[in-house]
Amino acid sequence: MDEEISIMLPDHYHTLINSINEMFYVIDRDYNVILINKIMNDNLKKLNLDVEPIGKKIFDIFPFYTDQHRNEYESVFSTGKELETSEFTVINNIKYHTKIKKIPVFLKGEVKQIITIVNNISNQKEKEQKLLDFVVKTEKQNKELKILNKIIALGNESNNLQNFLENSFDIILEQIGFEKGSIYLHDTKSNQIKLVFHKNLPPDFIKAMKDLDLSSEPWNSIFKKEDPVIIEDFSTFNLKELETDIKTTLILPLQARGEFIGNFYFWSSHLDTYNQEQVDFLINIGKQISLIIKKFQVEGKLKEIEKKWNALITNSPDFILIVDRNYIMKFINRTFPPDLPEDFIGKSVLSFAAIDTRKTIKESIDIVFNYGTPYSLEMIRELPAYGQRWFQIKILPIKSEGQVIETILICTDVTENKIYQDKIKESEEKYRTILEQSILGIFILQDNKVKFTSRGMAKICEFSMEELNTWTVKNLTDYLHPDDKENVVQRMVRFQQLDPNITPQNTYRIFTKSGKIRWLNSFTNMIHYEGKPAMMVLALDATDQMEAKLKISESEEKYRTILEQSIVGIFIIQDNAVKFTSQGMSKINEFSIEELNSWTIKDFNDTLYPDDRERVLKRIAEFQQLDPNITPLNTFRIFTKSRKIKWINSYTNIIHYQEKPAMMVLAFDATEQMEAKLKILESEEKYKEAYNRVNFYKDLFTHDINNILQNILSSSELLLLYCKKFDFSENIKEKINVIINQIDRGAKLVENVHKLSNIEESEINLEPIELIQELKKAMINIQEGYAEKDIEYHLDSFEEAIDVTADKFLIDIFENILINAAKYNDNAIVVIEIKISRFYQDNDKFIKIEIIDNGRGIEDIKKQLIFKRTEQTEIIGSGMGLGLSLVKAIIQKYGGTIWIEDRIKGDYKKGSNFILLIPEVDKDS
Repeated sequence: MDEEISIMLPDHYHTLINSINEMFYVIDRDYNVILINKIMNDNLKKLNLDVEPIGKKIFDIFPFYTDQHRNEYESVFSTGKELETSEFTVINNIKYHTKIKKIPVFLKGEVKQIITIVNNISNQKEKEQKLLDFVVKTEKQNKELKILNKIIALGNESNNLQNFLENSFDIILEQIGFEKGSIYLHDTKSNQIKLVFHKNLPPDFIKAMKDLDLSSEPWNSIFKKEDPVIIEDFSTFNLKELETDIKTTLILPLQARGEFIGNFYFWSSHLDTYNQEQVDFLINIGKQISLIIKKFQVEGKLKEIEKKWNALITNSPDFILIVDRNYIMKFINRTFPPDLPEDFIGKSVLSFAAIDTRKTIKESIDIVFNYGTPYSLEMIRELPAYGQRWFQIKILPIKSEGQVIETILICTDVTENKIYQDKIKESEEKYRTILEQSILGIFILQDNKVKFTSRGMAKICEFSMEELNTWTVKNLTDYLHPDDKENVVQRMVRFQQLDPNITPQNTYRIFTKSGKIRWLNSFTNMIHYEGKPAMMVLALDATDQMEAKLKISESEEKYRTILEQSIVGIFIIQDNAVKFTSQGMSKINEFSIEELNSWTIKDFNDTLYPDDRERVLKRIAEFQQLDPNITPLNTFRIFTKSRKIKWINSYTNIIHYQEKPAMMVLAFDATEQMEAKLKILESEEKYKEAYNRVNFYKDLFTHDINNILQNILSSSELLLLYCKKFDFSENIKEKINVIINQIDRGAKLVENVHKLSNIEESEINLEPIELIQELKKAMINIQEGYAEKDIEYHLDSFEEAIDVTADKFLIDIFENILINAAKYNDNAIVVIEIKISRFYQDNDKFIKIEIIDNGRGIEDIKKQLIFKRTEQTEIIGSGMGLGLSLVKAIIQKYGGTIWIEDRIKGDYKKGSNFILLIPEVDKDS
């Protein structure tokens, strides 16, 4: 009869049964399946179970059914009551959570069939478990965070390192449940590990630990470990004579920035085990304590540095002042007696300056405050009992967060130097007379003009001195031989740039006024002429060298007078003895001319720097052997009479002196030049190191911040799902959505900062980019990102496809501007009109893009600030400044520009017009 009922069910009942969304089947009193719906049947196929269940026993179809299932069915058959159960089953290595309802079917008052409804709740169970895990993890993290914050607070509040160590040690003991412990710190000066604190340890234990050789095993290995060490056998420490109840030892290493600081030791009389989470927590505690210990150590060093710095300033021979923006003196290290420093503090620096110099001093301080660059000036001050004094004042900026907050004035008394300079100027006229009569051709060039010419130069090039003194550098280069012009001009530029690698000697050809070609041997040097930098060129006519040698021989005494007064150091060595020495050489090596003229070659060699001696002696030998391949120029070091080390640039040549071959050495003091070169090289290395470190921390910061934002985002989204499922209030959901939106903004800010940094530091690879396609992509992205807003685009372009010179960041430019147009717009319909046209500027072809919106607009005062990355952009609007500074940086890399106008001229509230000029690809080139 039961089978008849099943078979006789009308077709529309079968259709109705198969439309039910839950799995179910019907069994008879013999546990045979008499009815099953389509969903149940499809799931059997997925599980590779019996796909033709009708007529088969339920226990054959589901082999994992147990006696418990049979008893449940028997209970329903016998009692006639519904039964609902929840089950966990693993089928084909897949976990299933199901809720099963067994419903009796009565025929003539007896239960003849059971309808079984199966509801798969695996996803619900999985979500519930994840939420539970999240809550447990959050509670644990909050607890650990409180402990870390407590330790950080101790580090900030403690007066000294010992106090901090004792208090933080108690916190950890309480957290891990240990009874006793000790702290060992690494003394970097002695490179030893020392016990600095202990708690609840008996005297014999402390003594035994102090007597340990910590460089031996297992201690040496333990101290070198970076992770916590747990030892459950105290015999490991080889302290057999020590009676103790210790069973577990926990060792927490202290390291900061890769530097070993010390260890925390915790001792317990019971056995403990630690999982990885507990170990990770201890590692975090160790890192935080290590940083605080390092902080105490660094603060101690800073105090020492500050003490030394104060002593240095106090004892400085210069007058050092600190002056604020209102010209008030905050500090002064010393004064002229009988005045005292405290008489000046809190008063205006201008009130102590002479009346006629106050304006100059005020303007100079203003320059440093306004531009943030050092400034120098000189002034005269009449002081009672000291007379007229000259001061050189250097004004240096003191900055905080990029802004000048105060200035340092370093006042140096240069009165003696001024007197000396006046004497030099007085003797200059004497030397001018000598130089004008010299057969040496002398040019002094300053501000691209000839400032002085000797008669010797007029004679060489056949122009009068009057003509030469009206020349510019262009006139001079016009008379250079074409084959030598480029070389001479380049050398002049390098001299003006103070290139330390340029040699002073050169040989080249010129045209005289009559068109003759003459060879010149020249020596070029940068000098100070009339208080300003100038280039001095000494030139000799080398056209007829033999004739020149004869003339030099005939007028030896004349040249001796000139050479003895020259700043160039000159040696003439003949027969291994010094035959002639100039005053310049005496000044360089600090020996008198009488001493130098008594030297042999050995005395000369003894002054050579050891590292350079072999090379110089070898070159001397090669010159004496008339080696044609040896170059006359050389650079080496010498010891002066006072044992100072000086660098020498030399020019060596074999000459005839008193009718015999001799070696002449022209020497120039290059000490300042070489030291500056070495400092530049050292500075370059430091710059490269600092640059790499900044990039490392920048990438590390970007990576870590993104990870933190992602973790917060995942937790917020999970919490939002939980709120929706359990019907939390809309206020809570709204707050969570605010969090998610702020995370998105934070991620975008990090991305923009990273992009901007990379754009500023790297070369952009420009290529032809199709502008319209990139613009439309950006329009679609903004339309989707601001789906809650009604945005209308109106695109008007002179061509359908336009290639511009740009790169992959072009779409970022458009998205940034379109986001501002949509975001800062209060209208019901956001209207964005885009006009594209061709624009010519200085014969260059650009594409002009105008993006016009009907938003809030931008005030005139903010139109320039909006593209700057400073604190001023805070007044513009949240998030806008950095994005547009990125836009401007990218466009400038393209060779283009960007600016903002009002949509309706004179009324900024009607909207903005962002105008971009981007170079167009020249299809004809």
